[in-house]
Amino acid sequence: MKYSLWLCPPESSPSFVLLDSLLSDVSKSLLTERFVPHATLFSPVLADSDEDAVDQVRKYTKALAPGGIHVDIAALKTGNKYYQCIILEAIDSDSLLAANNAAREYWSAQSQPLFNPHVSVAYGQLAGEELNNAETLVRSMLPNNLQQLSFVAKEIRIVMTVGPCSQWYIAGRVPID
Repeated sequence: MKYSLWLCPPESSPSFVLLDSLLSDVSKSLLTERFVPHATLFSPVLADSDEDAVDQVRKYTKALAPGGIHVDIAALKTGNKYYQCIILEAIDSDSLLAANNAAREYWSAQSQPLFNPHVSVAYGQLAGEELNNAETLVRSMLPNNLQQLSFVAKEIRIVMTVGPCSQWYIAGRVPID
């Protein structure tokens, strides 16, 4: 099975409340899939079972510095990839880049495309005027200070990401000690 490693804002944090509300409103307005606020740290983690995936991630996290991984939001962007249609671009923080580099090394994936840290706002195949209109709508929903959406992830969620988004599930959570 294929898993992705997600960094999520703590559910009790103001950034989670703001992001979750934003994603909910965007999903309803654009009729797009609804998902949990997250930044994908790394994918794929290939494993035979959920337990195997969690075990791999536990071993991987031993290489990470304590204190969490910083996801600092910088700008709203659009793209042409389904899972990166409308995103909140994240700054290449030291902890975020180090965690991604450690994952690439741990799973022997140094040849993967360059890391593009972000929090997705909408999945979809929007283009042209439709994408421009969606971007304008999302921009109108954002707080004036995008830093309010930044967060420090204290755990890594291991998410089984095979099939449509509605079939994805959290296979486990591993704290970043």
